Amino acid sequence: KTVARFTSSTRGRERRFPLGLVAVLLIGVLSLGIAGRQSIVRAAPELASLYAAIGFPVNLRGLEFQNIRTRQEIQDGITVLAIEGEVENIVSRAVELPRVRLSVLGENGVEIYSWTALLPRSILYPHERVQFKSRLASPPAAGKEIMVRFLTRGDLTGGFH
Repeated sequence: KTVARFTSSTRGRERRFPLGLVAVLLIGVLSLGIAGRQSIVRAAPELASLYAAIGFPVNLRGLEFQNIRTRQEIQDGITVLAIEGEVENIVSRAVELPRVRLSVLGENGVEIYSWTALLPRSILYPHERVQFKSRLASPPAAGKEIMVRFLTRGDLTGGFH
């Protein structure tokens, strides 16, 4: 019976996988993916939710909603839902303001009704804020919450975004 043993000369011929190099390359790719996330999401918008899930949200518009408040009022015997808030420019360049899209959501976040509102200005300069208000007469009784976001091209063409 013959048994082959590894000798020092045999071990020297084994190829080792350069784990250090792989780690450096992986860190480099991840760093580029995080630093360049704006460009990546611009090219593949569906990746925005992935970035947000790992704690790196992407805001391509440069605008954020602030201080959103809702209340119900009675005007002339009719229930009116009032939504107020602010839009802030969070970047250091002027930004064109799109319409605001408001939605009444029912059970499980299903949209029941939606409408749009114009902001009082068309351009917001760096770090400025503008207030907005919108009202909905006779809101759906099944409504549980309100979603406020910007109108997208997909909203206009009937697509989902």
